[in-house]
Amino acid sequence: MVKLFRLGDIFWEDTQLIYHALANLNIEAIVLSSPLEIYVCLGMHQNPNDELDLEYCQDNGIHFFRREIGGGTVWLDNRQVFYNIILHRDNPLVPSLPQNYFHRFLKPAIAACDEFGLDAEFRPICDLLANGKKFSGNGGGEIGDCKVIAGGLLL
Repeated sequence: MVKLFRLGDIFWEDTQLIYHALANLNIEAIVLSSPLEIYVCLGMHQNPNDELDLEYCQDNGIHFFRREIGGGTVWLDNRQVFYNIILHRDNPLVPSLPQNYFHRFLKPAIAACDEFGLDAEFRPICDLLANGKKFSGNGGGEIGDCKVIAGGLLL
């Protein structure tokens, strides 16, 4: 059974640590949250020295986190709702190809946008667009024995 965690506004580190912990514990879940503080998050293949002005971040109290899954560097703040989908890789709902995984599991985000009158569309491999503009970036990969999507909707 997939658990749902509606966490609301939480500390910036927790927005990342919770889904990492759930995946490492093999707990299938959907997590919804927003960070209380501004921070920058990098994908697992990115180097903070190449992506960020570390001196500027330090001088301005901007934290950063490099997650264990892919995706690009993103600026995160409380004007976003994050969603994390954690499923065991052997779950029959999990497609074998990453592009199919994103396509399948971003459908609820598209449906939610449609309910608010926002005509959202999926752009492979893992973005959501409205009126041709990206408003949701997503990253994914494996943590432990789980497949994970981390994404957010800009409010």
